[in-house]
Amino acid sequence: KMVEVYLTLGMIPYNTKYIKPIISGSLLLLLAGITHKFVSNIPITLCMLPLLFAVMIGLLIALRLYEEDKEIMGVIMRKMKFFG
Repeated sequence: KMVEVYLTLGMIPYNTKYIKPIISGSLLLLLAGITHKFVSNIPITLCMLPLLFAVMIGLLIALRLYEEDKEIMGVIMRKMKFFG
């Protein structure tokens, strides 16, 4: 659909806001693949999920957060404090 919109209207239907999760997700996928290559034990790989989640959050913060992102992070932090 994006290509169709670009070809017919000459514009990209998304703004740069959508590229940040794609960049951080791609880097996270690369890191997870490297981790799994060196640590082929599946339980250890699963234990790495909280670390990978923290890396994802760090990457999103490094790429600067939008107001909606800050609100969502606030909700997540309040939930984590509730359980911790």
